[in-house]
Amino acid sequence: MPISAASNRLWLPRPPLLSCVRCFISRNTTTVTLAEEDRYSHYPATPLCSIGWWWTGSADYLEPGAPALSTSARRPAPAQVVVAGPHTHPTISHNPGPAHGVMVVLMPDALEALTGLSPKSLINRTVSAQQHLPPNWLAMLDEVLGCEGEHAATQLIERFLLHRRPSLAATTGYPSPNRRLRHWLQHMSYRAWHSKQGRSWRQMQRRMQQWTGQSHRDLHVLAKAESAFLDLVAQHPTSMNWANAATDAGYADQSHMGRVAKRLTGFSPETLRQKMASEEAFWLYRLWT
Repeated sequence: MPISAASNRLWLPRPPLLSCVRCFISRNTTTVTLAEEDRYSHYPATPLCSIGWWWTGSADYLEPGAPALSTSARRPAPAQVVVAGPHTHPTISHNPGPAHGVMVVLMPDALEALTGLSPKSLINRTVSAQQHLPPNWLAMLDEVLGCEGEHAATQLIERFLLHRRPSLAATTGYPSPNRRLRHWLQHMSYRAWHSKQGRSWRQMQRRMQQWTGQSHRDLHVLAKAESAFLDLVAQHPTSMNWANAATDAGYADQSHMGRVAKRLTGFSPETLRQKMASEEAFWLYRLWT
């Protein structure tokens, strides 16, 4: 299926917010006519959190493991503004009709510092923002819904977050726009190891679990996959020797890399590469690479 003319964008926040905001992402399908299969969106497993607004349309979330088919079980989004926590498995959403929305993608430790919400309590969950974010966030959520376009919404969100930067000073920080998850994980590991609460390996692991909602081992798998796999796909969009790629990326063999890719994305590396190159539903993977 050819990639459509839908508007999909990813952009970075202002430099002062790079330590807590990974990026902004928007999708607008209101100006195009999409086939039913193009109204799905595929997302990989991720340690990141997000807050998303729908100006137009809505979304349904397919049950874990369900294919992108009309017969698959699904549940509607809980609200027009949602908070999504870290996900340990790939997910699929579906827009019943034309849709236009924006999300701010946050590091998990930053979400807790800014809102008090524990990433661990949001594992594999998408919840109503109005019901779960603190009262001092609610007016901003509504103001973003009233914005005309992504630029105005981004400015409003950034102003709001900049006023709350002092709460982030001791908890986050890797201010580079080009760094991958592995750099954030290195920073988090350093913080956890040098905490005054103790420096044993077990204590470090407990702190990582508390701050991010996931174990250090699981985070390492995600960070390695992002660097070793998604970057490879971006560099070799037309063909790939996966056996060599697996060895170069530090996996035991091609089968090992394939198992990790399927666990995190739902597809083998080669199948995902082909879908990224040709199917609208994989728009987020294209943006990320």
